[in-house]
Parts: sequence; C-alpha cells; structure tokens
Amino acid sequence: MQAGEIENESSRHENDDDDTESIWHAHFASVSEKQLPAKCKPDTLTYCPTMDLVALATEDEQVHVFRLNGQKVFGGFARGGGAAADGLKVKSLKWKGNGHLLAVATSDNNVRILSAYSGKTVHVLPCNASLEYGVGVRPREPVPNVAPSICCLGWGVNLTDGKSVAKAAQETQGRLAVEDILTPETPLSKLAYIKADLPRELALLDIDRSLPKLSTLPSTARRLSRLDTDSDSVDVLLAGFDDGAVHIRIFDSFEIGSIHVQQPLDSCEGSRALVHASHPMSSTHAFLFRGMSGDTERLWIFSLDLLFITKSGRYLSVLASKVTQLQNLLRYIKQVQTQIHLEWKNSQDLPGRYLRNINEDLQDRLNCDFVTAAYHLVVTGDCFEPLKEFLVDQVGERVLINSGRELVQFDAFSRWLRYEIDLQSTDPLSATAEELMEKADTINHGHTLNYLQGGLIRSGLLDFIQPTMQEPSNGRWSTTDADGLFYENYKKTLQKLAKRKQGETVAAPMLSDLTARLSVQLQGVFKRIAETQRRSILERHIQDLGIDMDPNAVDLTMSYENYEGVPKVSIFLAARAKMSTHTFYLERVVLTTVNGVSSTEVVLTAKISFQKGSIMDIKFVEDGTIMLLWSDGNTPALNHLIQIPYKPDVDPSFSLNYVKRDHSDHLALEEQIIYLDLLTPSSHHASFVRHTFPQRENMEPLHIEVNGRRGRRVVCVLYSDRQWYSVFDIDSVDDRDDEDEEDIDEDAGSRQGDHGDVRERQAMS
Repeated sequence: MQAGEIENESSRHENDDDDTESIWHAHFASVSEKQLPAKCKPDTLTYCPTMDLVALATEDEQVHVFRLNGQKVFGGFARGGGAAADGLKVKSLKWKGNGHLLAVATSDNNVRILSAYSGKTVHVLPCNASLEYGVGVRPREPVPNVAPSICCLGWGVNLTDGKSVAKAAQETQGRLAVEDILTPETPLSKLAYIKADLPRELALLDIDRSLPKLSTLPSTARRLSRLDTDSDSVDVLLAGFDDGAVHIRIFDSFEIGSIHVQQPLDSCEGSRALVHASHPMSSTHAFLFRGMSGDTERLWIFSLDLLFITKSGRYLSVLASKVTQLQNLLRYIKQVQTQIHLEWKNSQDLPGRYLRNINEDLQDRLNCDFVTAAYHLVVTGDCFEPLKEFLVDQVGERVLINSGRELVQFDAFSRWLRYEIDLQSTDPLSATAEELMEKADTINHGHTLNYLQGGLIRSGLLDFIQPTMQEPSNGRWSTTDADGLFYENYKKTLQKLAKRKQGETVAAPMLSDLTARLSVQLQGVFKRIAETQRRSILERHIQDLGIDMDPNAVDLTMSYENYEGVPKVSIFLAARAKMSTHTFYLERVVLTTVNGVSSTEVVLTAKISFQKGSIMDIKFVEDGTIMLLWSDGNTPALNHLIQIPYKPDVDPSFSLNYVKRDHSDHLALEEQIIYLDLLTPSSHHASFVRHTFPQRENMEPLHIEVNGRRGRRVVCVLYSDRQWYSVFDIDSVDDRDDEDEEDIDEDAGSRQGDHGDVRERQAMS
C-alpha cells in the first residue's frame, strides 16, 4: 500500500461491529514520572544511552541526574574555572556513548566532564573558539565586542578502520554483526568472536599502575577513568559555537583545536550550530547551522571530514593513548611537587616554632641563641638552664617525630639531642645517669656540630624548593629556551653547588622551574601533534535547506545503509514546516567517501503532511523510525506520539516517496506530498499513532527525548510547565502488538478476506 493514499476502507464495511467506528487510543507503558525542583531547560533534557538515567539542567543553573524511580543520583553544580558564581550558565548536556560520562557545557566556554557513578567532575576542558590555526586553516573574522559561546555539544565514536570491522563481522558467518561491535556494551555471547590483538594491547600498557599512590595528596584534578582505547575506535567530543566555530577533542582530553566554517556563514549574522550527527562507520561529522541572511532565517548542513582518523588508522588510538599517558605522568610529577612542598612545610613548622621560642628566651636571659647554646653543650657538656628547661619541658618526645628528613648529620644530631634530653631529665647521682654517660662515646660530635652550623640554620633542600606562588629569580631558568643551552647551564650549576664554600650562594633552578619547563616542552609536543591533525580536517558545505524549515523543531542523524545496493553513509534531517505546522520535511543526503574525503552523491527529499493539527517536536530513533509529538487540532485537541519509518526496510508495507532534489527548483514538492490519515481506525496509517496523552490541566507535552538502544527504547516527555517529565517504554506496545497479531491470525480463517483485513488493521491501531 502506497503511503500517499488516504484509506477509507471502513466506509465499505458499514455493517461491521461498532468498534470500527470508535478510535482506539494507543498507550505506551509509563515507567517513570518526576516533578522537578525548578523549571527545566528543554534543550538540556537528555537520556543516558546505556543506563536508565535522565539528565537535565534547570533554570537555576543546576545539573540533575535522576533514576527512573525519581531518586536523584547526583545534583548541583560545582562552579569553577574563575567564573562568577552568579553568572555561570549551563548551555548544553551530552552523554558519552557508553553512558559513563556526562559533558556539561557552560557559559565560560568550559566543558565539565562528570562521572555518571559519582557525579564528581573528573575533568574541566577549556574550549576556546579563537585558538591558533595551522597552515591552510583560515579562521573567520570575529564579531567585535561579542564573545563566542558554546551552543551545541556532540560526542561520537568513529572506527579507525571501518572496512576491517565489516570484514571481521562477515568472517563470523552471521554470528557477529557490525551492530554488535558498535554497541557500547558488547554482549558476552559475542565477545568470543572478536579477535584479540596482543601487539596492540602491549602497546597500550600504561605505567600509571606502577607509580606510587599519593593517598595524602589533596587532588587538584581528578583523573579520568581509563580511556576507551582498547578498541580500534576514537571518541570525538565537539563543541559548536554561536560564531560558526567547532572545537574538537579526541579521547576525552586530547585537544585538536577549533575549526571555523566559512561560506555561506560569512554572509549571515548570528550563525550557530544546532545539532550534531555522526556514525561509527564514517569519519565525517555533520552539523546543522542556523543563521540570518537579512530578514530571512536560513539552515545549512555542514560536514567535517576528520582525515586524521583514516590516515592514522589503528595507530591513532595508540598515539592518543601515549599522549594521554604523558599528560597523566606530567600531572603526577606536579602532584609529587605539591606533595614535597606540603611535606617540607609540615616538617619546618613545628621545629621552627620551637626554635623561635628558645631563641627569644636565650636572648633575654643569656644574650645568645639556640645554635650557640647547643654548640656550647656539645663541646663542654655544660647545659645552660634555659636550654635544659627547653629540652626537658617543651621538646621531650615530640621533636624526633616532627623534625625534618635530614641525612647523616641530622641522624647524629637527633641521637645527641635524644641523649641530652634523657641526661638533663635524670638525677646526676642516679645509676641511669651513669649508664647514659657510658653511651656518650657512641655520639658523632663532628656531624652534630656540622648540622648545628649548617642544616639546622638552612637546609640544603632550600636550593631546590621554593613556594609554588613565587616566580623564578633567574632569567636563565625561564621556560623558554631559544638558544638550547639549558642542559649545559644546568650541569655547570650542579657542579658549582657541589664545590661551593660555606655561606656561598649559587643561583640554581628550583623544582618548580624544572616542572614548569617540562610542562611547556610537553605542551609544545602536544601542540605540534594537534596542529598536524587539525590540518587534515576538511570542512564542506553540504546542503542549503529551504526557508520553510523551522529550526525550532528539527533533528539530524547519520546512518549507514545500502543505497542502490552499495553500503553508504547517509545524513537524515527532519524539520517541521513553518507555513503549515502539520507538515514536516525529510532530507536524505547520500555521501560517497574516498580515503576519508566525502562528497554528495544525491540529495533526496520527502514531504509528509498530517493534514491538520501541529507538530510540536521531532526526534530520530535508532531503529530506523522517526518520532513526532503531534497535536491533532480537534476540539478538544489531543496530543499524540507518532512513529513513522523513514527507511524502506523497517516497514515493507510503507515506504516514503523520496524525490531527488533539484537545486534549480527549490523544494518544489507540492505534487509529491505524502498525506497520512492518522485518526481513521481503518487506515494503515493509524498504526503510526503509538501513544495518546490523556487530557490533564497544565500538563500539555512540550518536548521529547528518545533513547533508541536495542532492548530499552524509551521516550522522555517534558510537559509545558517544565517541572514534570514522564518516561514511556516504546517496546511495551511492540510486545502487545505481537500478541494481538497472533490472536487475529487464529481467527482470520473464519472471516472473509476483506473483512478480516480491516479487523487486523483495527487491532494493530
């Protein structure tokens, strides 16, 4: 049956039972309903692709994640990055494909990566739309006095060698499909068919586990979970800006940089990215852009060909893994530096306090300091009374616990100090005093005196440790090294330190100088890698869309399917019509890709009309169907969820009449409009009505979000008050339909053919 026909078979069966005249309302099974503490931002509502979690942002700029039972997993928002607490706004939310991480884009142009398990911020990624650009990349001129802001997030995964994956699936003789490899969580029954790659696994070994754990270190930046580099794929995080820029990162943290799309955005004002789409089998990413050309609102589809994915192939994940290991190692070194500063500060605080106290007392009573009194005690054995009181009453057992980590001299000094404390607190005529006097020969008085004159006054570690807030005092140790003589100068300085005399100072690089220099050197390596990758990104204007397409109800997806018998990547776009809101457009752009470079093979267009009412929202489902939120326009009006297949292999009895688009005749589709009759029970189209919302005051559906993963397809509906949402199980109707079809088949033999066909359509509706 052709989709363009309007069926009225029920009129030919006027004597049928009364139920042919009534409209049966389909209903999804409701699995969750939640009232929010504040109004939700509709564009931020998103459903986790692998777990039953709903993430959203409210108007008070809080991010919330809920389970289906309404329980909050985590909430709130950790403001940071120097942004004012009252000015930071949540711009967009996006789940990672495996559902483990949630990206939160904020108005300070940072993307915060939150863990789905703890809710903690595991990384803060700055996204600057005005980074430096490599050769061949021409940035667009910025708008004066207007700072670009993130308006769209995309997070996709691309296979580095899609042909090998398809070949591996074919070799299993149907036991392993490409979809099984692409799914975030491959079923255990399929893992045995995935070939292991020992050399590659050895190349991905990380040194992180062998590094000593710094449990006492206050974490400054929580480390990301292990990157998903154990498969031949690359995760791509893209941030679209409202000035036509797209910022790209791979593997969550490795920055590629920004690309500015060009024509026709240069002739438009307020150009901004709306939706992102990608597919694992293609290294091409698509964006839908919106802009104003004079008084006319326009939409365009742009593509970014990430050639570095196809050029680097399977080695891209190894490269990114090693770069990430370097980043983690650098972070570990900085953490060790912080730990050393903390240990040094703690080791100096208490002894320093004791020395200041005894120095003041000795200065007042004997006009000397601790070093002089201690030196006198070591040489003569005569202990001044203030020093004796200090050793016995104030120091006691505590000094040996809290003193620093000196070497041989401090070991001798600590033995002598312990000896003097015990001796001064003992009666000179007792047997204990005699035993202590016998131990005097075990003390190394030379090392003790050297420590009193050296390490006690100024530790040698001060030559290499300085507070992190201080700047290096010598220009020779700056992070830039134009002449390349840093290493030679450093060796000479170490030789001078070894030969210096007492009291002589030698300007040497501090530990913070060395770590800062290492950081700059590694950043230079990362920058060159990113610049090389950025040069291999090709931008292309794919399609200029019609002015009748409404950007307020639009969606974009990418699919990998056959076109004329050949597997190809297609970009699908669905948009509501502005002139007649009960009509929507479907655009299919078929791409041909050669060595990672895509080109448009054909553009197909379909126009579908519900004849009345108004389409409120549109979303693609991963099963080859499209879901629409539609108000039927009756009195009173009912709201429905309509699910229509847009691929011919989904429903053989229904196929959209795609027409090749002629650029010279812009969207001249009036003669090819497909009319659907959704409210007539006997119509085949009535089965597309999957759910009818009951009439509830102030509970009109406003926005939908669809999760199309296999085995758990749900639709999340946000209502007009923006404080209530519901989650419905899409598969619940599918299961019921299968049971109804079995009952109809058993009863079909006793009925006449035409009459039975009408009954079957009624049951399916």
